Amino acid sequence: RRRAARRARAKPPGTPPGTPPGTPPGTPPGTPPSRAARTAPRSPTHYERLGVARDATSDQVRKAYYRLARTTHPDKAVEPQEAAKAMAALNNARDVLADPEARRRYDATLNELAAS
Repeated sequence: RRRAARRARAKPPGTPPGTPPGTPPGTPPGTPPSRAARTAPRSPTHYERLGVARDATSDQVRKAYYRLARTTHPDKAVEPQEAAKAMAALNNARDVLADPEARRRYDATLNELAAS
């Protein structure tokens, strides 16, 4: 395990000394990593996950959920374990967006994150 972790952190071959891990190839030594490299990847919002607009009605949310659930369900998928994770994310998105109070709280959280 330790070797695999070291290899994962290792710099690509030909990287100049002093270049931090994660720096794109060809970047001059001493260049700070880009903002994209410093920040963790953002997970999709519930709206993005279901493919609906933020002002979508509960009926539109329901239809989007069922459309995606037909293709994502573990019983229909080639990779059931991956599909189970994706289905759990869809269920969570639907649960939050279907409940008006939970949706209000979620929208407030998104607004706070956008403001910061």
